[in-house]
Amino acid sequence: MKLISLKLENFRQHEDSFIEFSDGITVINGTNGAGKSTILEAISWAIYGTDATRGNKDSIKFNKAKAKAKVRVELALGLDSEIFRIERFLDKADIYLADNSNPIVTSQQEVTKYLIEKLGMTKDEFFNTYFTGQKELNFLANQKPVDRRKFISKVLNYEKIREVQEQARADRNSINNEISGLRQGISDFESLKEEKKLALIEIAEITNKLNQTQKEFSEKAGVFAKIEPEWENARKNKENFEKKQIEFKFLSEKIKDLNKNIETLEEKNKILEEKSKIFFEISICETEYRETESKIKELEKLQEKETLKQSYIIKIEGLEKEIQEKLLAQEEVIKSGKEKRLIVDKIPAVKEEIDKLSKEIQEIETKIASSKKEKEVLIRQKQQEIEKINKQLLLISEKGKDGACPTCERPLKNEFEKVTGNFKDQINCLENEIKSFKLESEKLIIKPAEIAKLQRNKEEKEKDLTKFNEIQGEYKNEQDRYLKLKTEIDAKNLEKTKSQEELLKFPHGFNIEDLKNLREKIIPLREKFEQILALKVELSSFEKIKNELSNSIKTKQETADHNQLVEKELKTINYSEESYLKAEKIFSEAKEEFYALKEQMIKIEAEERNIKEKITRIEKIEDSNKEKLKLLKEKQERVDLLSELDRFYGQFWEKLNNQARPEISELAGKFLVDLTDGRYCELEINEKYEICLHDDGEIKPVISGGEEDIVNLCVRLAISQIIAQRSGKTLSLLILDEIFGSLDENRRNNVVNLLRSLTNSFEQVILITHIEDIKNEIDNIITIEYDAEKGCSKIFPAQQSFQEGERFSKKLFIPS
Repeated sequence: MKLISLKLENFRQHEDSFIEFSDGITVINGTNGAGKSTILEAISWAIYGTDATRGNKDSIKFNKAKAKAKVRVELALGLDSEIFRIERFLDKADIYLADNSNPIVTSQQEVTKYLIEKLGMTKDEFFNTYFTGQKELNFLANQKPVDRRKFISKVLNYEKIREVQEQARADRNSINNEISGLRQGISDFESLKEEKKLALIEIAEITNKLNQTQKEFSEKAGVFAKIEPEWENARKNKENFEKKQIEFKFLSEKIKDLNKNIETLEEKNKILEEKSKIFFEISICETEYRETESKIKELEKLQEKETLKQSYIIKIEGLEKEIQEKLLAQEEVIKSGKEKRLIVDKIPAVKEEIDKLSKEIQEIETKIASSKKEKEVLIRQKQQEIEKINKQLLLISEKGKDGACPTCERPLKNEFEKVTGNFKDQINCLENEIKSFKLESEKLIIKPAEIAKLQRNKEEKEKDLTKFNEIQGEYKNEQDRYLKLKTEIDAKNLEKTKSQEELLKFPHGFNIEDLKNLREKIIPLREKFEQILALKVELSSFEKIKNELSNSIKTKQETADHNQLVEKELKTINYSEESYLKAEKIFSEAKEEFYALKEQMIKIEAEERNIKEKITRIEKIEDSNKEKLKLLKEKQERVDLLSELDRFYGQFWEKLNNQARPEISELAGKFLVDLTDGRYCELEINEKYEICLHDDGEIKPVISGGEEDIVNLCVRLAISQIIAQRSGKTLSLLILDEIFGSLDENRRNNVVNLLRSLTNSFEQVILITHIEDIKNEIDNIITIEYDAEKGCSKIFPAQQSFQEGERFSKKLFIPS
């Protein structure tokens, strides 16, 4: 399979994109989100349809496409010496052979089916063969041996055997569960017959017992109905008596609590009356305290501003000092700059002299090279003449004296020696001329004294230029330093001016002695003020205490009156504990007998229902047992067949996996020999599915760095080739998606060199990456960029652009 071209219209973020694929290594480069992986998705969609894409039909369409715009992908690919052109839309698909206008296959399903048969691969097999995704290059690392084995089995598509085996096991277990259920549900026929006979005897006995119990229950129900009203009156009389007793006791306790509360409130009321008198005497001090406190706060604010004023004075003095220091430094820079400027001005003249010397040297070297070339041409001409004469001499020598002369075509006879001698003399003459030309050419290689002298002059001038360039750098640094000092001086002057302006805003007239006197005066006033505040808090509850005392006295009187009334009601109730206990005993005995018979009757009725249901159930089981035995036999035959399939699939899977390791090792080893120039001659995947190298007869673990990537890629390619061979197709295409993300620059170069050496086996290698420096040894570069303004991806060949940095030179103004 070989990719030829791909066209996308309104597919994902590609509004209108076209790619032509060539042989060799092709890099599809672009930032994350630019639309690189969409290229792969479009290829797989063209071949396998919607199942090979993310999302649904609505998400495939370009979000800024017009309402009636169509989604279209056209893929041209070569397969089995034929070229196919696939067109797929959201609602239809066609396949064309080469440039024919009539499709050979139509409809979505038929196109997908045809391509699967033509490629010999399903979608999953295609991606496991031609495609290596992100982080899959080192696919055996950081896995347990069992996981490595499962992975190899999966990519070689052996897991389909496991899936079939697991399905067979699941079917077998499911049928076994059904068999267990059927066996549990089949009862013994003799046991059922005996059980039914006993149940019929039990139903007769339980019917007689139920009739007798119902008769006794009717008699007891009449006695219980007569006793129940008498007992109910006795119970209510007792409840009323006990309720009044509890109420009398509660009211007596409440009167005691009210007496205690009244005593407490009277004591609190007396204390608060005394504190009220004290509050009235000292309350006049509150106004004087607040006035004094206000004056102190005003003076403290003036004190804070006075402190800030002094800080501004200190700051201004410091700024004046810094300004003077920077002015002195600026004068030193100006003096040094004048001296270096004189040297910097000489640089153009020195450069001009160097250019002039370089041209003179080049002219002389060009003349020498031309002369040397001329000698080489003459030597080749003489050598060609010698070859021509040697051929003629060889031809005459083979024919001998009886041979014909190449000029007059007459036999040479006695002229043979003379003719051959003339040819040999010509060859000797030409060889002497060649030696002469070679000696002259060798003399030209020796550098003439004139060039040596010019070269020495040029080197001296270049040393001077280097020294002057260093001084020019120092001169530029002093320019920058002068401007920096000037900026700093201007900033300090501005800061000084602002500080002086702020200083003028501060008030005058603060006296520290006034503040001290007021602070001494407020000390005794604060003590009385705090006492006033405390008294205010305590006296806030004075009125509340008075009200509580008045309410408590009133409540006490009301409670006492109610208590006397309850005491009178207790004396009027006719209640005897002895009579109540006697009535309770008679009622309890009658109730117990009544409910015992009722419970017995209900129990007997339930037993009767259970026995009848039991008989019905036995009859149903007898009817269904025959059907269950028949079904049980059929399911057991199915279980035996599935067990045999399970054993066969397990042995077949194990055999395939055991054959895969040496086959992968052999193919990967062949790749490794070519890629390492024979450095490693054998690669092995051991029983733990670890990659080991054989080096000088010893097994060693896979090495790190770039060679580790080569080894892992060899194994990955070997697996891909095995899959392709088993599908009956040649593996001419390799796609690697973002395999460079975790590799440093050296490792990336190693992988690229590996792929370069594999182009004979893989005619097309496509690398998808967001890394921009993967360009060396690359045949084709396709760049994808996302146009944020238009909201779509653009595809175009990458162009190297070297933008020369702008050069800026500042001329320092140095005052005279």
